[in-house]
Amino acid sequence: MSHFENHAYTGTRHTSREAAVDVLPKTGTQRRMVYDHIVTRGAYGATIDECATSLDMPVQSVTPRRRELEDQGLLVDSGVVRKGTYSQNGIVWVAADEGDAKPYVQPQTKDSQIASLKAQLAAANEKLVAHGILL
Repeated sequence: MSHFENHAYTGTRHTSREAAVDVLPKTGTQRRMVYDHIVTRGAYGATIDECATSLDMPVQSVTPRRRELEDQGLLVDSGVVRKGTYSQNGIVWVAADEGDAKPYVQPQTKDSQIASLKAQLAAANEKLVAHGILL
């Protein structure tokens, strides 16, 4: 087993995850850079493209590092996708504890917030009319 492999994380205890993070190289490695970048983004997470752009690292270098971190149980698929390079969907990766805690919900744009509020108001008005409260 190389020093890059880490079987400390079993996925059952928070202390196991902490131990797995502790044995990551502290600075300077691509794996640590990818991990730190995704962790600092919290529940928002990051796609491979976002990591590559932010870290000024080729996608071909980020992808295997992300996979290693996933295999170690340190990163998880958030269940969310975002548009990346060439408008392709990219999986949003988050730290394992973020993924376990709560999924990220994409913030609404101002236009979608207005449309959502209008729909809620129309539904409320329909209920009031149906109950004879509003004519």
